[in-house]
Amino acid sequence: MVVLFGGSFDPPHLGHLEIIKRLDSSYKRVIVIPAFCNPFKSMPLAPIHTRIAWLKELCTDYLRVEISDFEARANRVVYAIEYVRHYASKYGEIGLALGSDALESLPRWKEASELAQLAKIVPLVRDFGACETPQTSSSQTEMTTQTQKLDSRYSTTKPLHITGFPISSTQIRAAIARGEFEQVAHWVPPSIVPCMRKIYYNIR
Repeated sequence: MVVLFGGSFDPPHLGHLEIIKRLDSSYKRVIVIPAFCNPFKSMPLAPIHTRIAWLKELCTDYLRVEISDFEARANRVVYAIEYVRHYASKYGEIGLALGSDALESLPRWKEASELAQLAKIVPLVRDFGACETPQTSSSQTEMTTQTQKLDSRYSTTKPLHITGFPISSTQIRAAIARGEFEQVAHWVPPSIVPCMRKIYYNIR
């Protein structure tokens, strides 16, 4: 099965790369789709072609991973149903890898009923291990509940468990804006840090 993994990747971080790594080892092809602009979020700070270049650089060792410019070519907000239709017509069986936030909002997505017919949902469950807190444990329980609720309307695969730590692109942008570059170095690949500093650092 070909699996699609969309996101803003503003910026991509080690958590994203762990997901891509696990998808790469679990499926025959993985297509990573950086969003021009997530319909549920504000416009990304990093230009889409920069985010594509970052991901291509970071994913060179994953032979089954393709970084798609589908949304860059559209140059507008693109709904998931559009790229699901495109890749389903090209490859047939399609999986759509989604984390907890996306799973929760999925019923509100455009053409959600058609999306349910075209793609299997691949739930992504983050296992934080030693970093686990009551909050992250609660999030995993919530993910299980969300997946169970989807079963009657969507075809789902067995959840893919991702090891890692609780970090988000939002936290990384905020840390860079504050000048906390040493902290950020623990969250993102070093090769893209200089470019990230130019984009996200808030020079006062």
